[in-house]
Amino acid sequence: MIQLSFLVILLSFSTLCFASIGDKFSYFQDCTGFCRRDFDCPEYNFAYTWTTSPCFQCRQKCIFETVQIFQEKGWRIPQFFGKWPFISFYFNFGPLFFLIQEPASTIFSLLNLLAVYKMYKRICKEVDEEFRMKTVWKGYGWAGMIVWICSALFHSRDFWITEYMDYFAACLLIFYAMFAGVSFVFPWLQSSNDGKKAYVFFQVIFVWD
Repeated sequence: MIQLSFLVILLSFSTLCFASIGDKFSYFQDCTGFCRRDFDCPEYNFAYTWTTSPCFQCRQKCIFETVQIFQEKGWRIPQFFGKWPFISFYFNFGPLFFLIQEPASTIFSLLNLLAVYKMYKRICKEVDEEFRMKTVWKGYGWAGMIVWICSALFHSRDFWITEYMDYFAACLLIFYAMFAGVSFVFPWLQSSNDGKKAYVFFQVIFVWD
């Protein structure tokens, strides 16, 4: 009942908004329809084939032509599939198609990966083996590296698998950070199997709720 009341109060402050109107725009729909007809691109917008040549170039052309229409009408630049239209980096290398959809985000993800890797190496080298939290923080380093690898893959090639990898890896880091924080306060969580099972149980209940 309390949750329902809170939801009602929250909704009373909400306003109508439109997300990703670019990919719903009629010109974009027609343009990508030609991509499907001419290059046999898939109906599913998040299929891997849309990150390969020539489907990717065709859809990019549709995106920026749609942006030009919006600008000519004096409208704000729209989002497409939840993202702003970025200039991508791509080229063909023989039979291979090399692509980085969002160069800046990919670079920042790799820089974060480097920072976490250096943190992990410092933990391994400088933290005393007797410190009870060392193993936990090493695990946190591994979780962080997994997150930023998945993030770099997602921003370089955005399709359904890399999207799931990015989101689930982020959840992994959030849950592990919670585990690390609770382990610092309650040592028995990390030192006993029962403690670890209890932690996993409450995390499952939290997600299910």
